[in-house]
Amino acid sequence: MIEDKNLMGAIVYYDGQMNDTRMCLHLALTATQQGACVASRVSVLSLLHDSETGRLNGAVVRDSVTNETFTIKARAIVNAAGAFADAVRQMDDPETKSIIKGAAGVHVVLPDHYSPTKMGLIIPKTSDGRVLFFLVRATSFILCCLFWRWTCSWSILRSSFTDLSRIPLPALGRWNHRWYD
Repeated sequence: MIEDKNLMGAIVYYDGQMNDTRMCLHLALTATQQGACVASRVSVLSLLHDSETGRLNGAVVRDSVTNETFTIKARAIVNAAGAFADAVRQMDDPETKSIIKGAAGVHVVLPDHYSPTKMGLIIPKTSDGRVLFFLVRATSFILCCLFWRWTCSWSILRSSFTDLSRIPLPALGRWNHRWYD
């Protein structure tokens, strides 16, 4: 399947093979067993600081289901905002420089026969400058294509059908025939 002429090396890609949904649930359950309060589907509106030490000690949040606003007090705060982590960091210190370089793309779930057994693949730079990677997932695998810089804006969080047309199938070279079968 891969043209071996001029092939200089390869990467066996095991990253991303875990079940992130299961891990997240396990982490939340473990935290509650240790006495933590866990909230889901809440947005941070502002961070709270201890008046004496200046340390973070809580947050004002909004429940996205009920629209209720409430305060959470905490000894420790984990910024798990993903691509939006800079916005949370800047709530703590507006002078903090952004460190997240966003990218947008498409993830397509395909049958596992398109992937080597239990092995992922990454193409860090295609001929047109995009990044492709393939992640093994249970009985399928995920084709991920990152194709443009993204400024991490909530307003464009959803993908559209047009995004599918941006998957650079020609960049896959000799693999093209497999995607059109």
